[in-house]
Amino acid sequence: IRQAKSMKFRLCVALVVATLCGTAIVRAESKAGTWWAKKLIFNGASDITTSSAPAGLKSELDYRVSISYPASELEDWLCQQLREAGWSKLGYDFLNPQVSSAVTDNWQHFPDPKETPEECTYQKIQDWQNASGDVLSYALLYQAPTCDVSKLKDVQVFIVRYPAYSAKKMMEAAEERRAKHSQ
Repeated sequence: IRQAKSMKFRLCVALVVATLCGTAIVRAESKAGTWWAKKLIFNGASDITTSSAPAGLKSELDYRVSISYPASELEDWLCQQLREAGWSKLGYDFLNPQVSSAVTDNWQHFPDPKETPEECTYQKIQDWQNASGDVLSYALLYQAPTCDVSKLKDVQVFIVRYPAYSAKKMMEAAEERRAKHSQ
């Protein structure tokens, strides 16, 4: 449940940053598009979509891969691609720096009691950063009608790349929100 709240928190912060920044942030990076995404599409991927937010605040890549849980081959490949492109894995959660990556490096699972029958979600999230300060977050997500891992065969891959200026604004907004709620 904590991971679900963390993902909702990330989405909330992203929306706040997008609203605050609007189109005032116009930089060369915003023209970069999603060229980077082509390097992170796993062989056999389907349902591939890419998108970019206005003013280059973020770029996204989503796809599905038929691969059994825990998708080790996919994850190893993603990590290799990122390292070869000059990215370094962060030792903490991008928007929750007090949370060590030792927590987020492991598969998290949680049931969704709102679904009938109860649906179970398994997710793993990792954050990476390059020398320019850009941040890339990827999430691997399995969903199944039961929490039986032997039935997890299709993983959804979500990758979001935040240019350095956008990542910095998001981290500042997250910190302000944490400070406000800790009072």
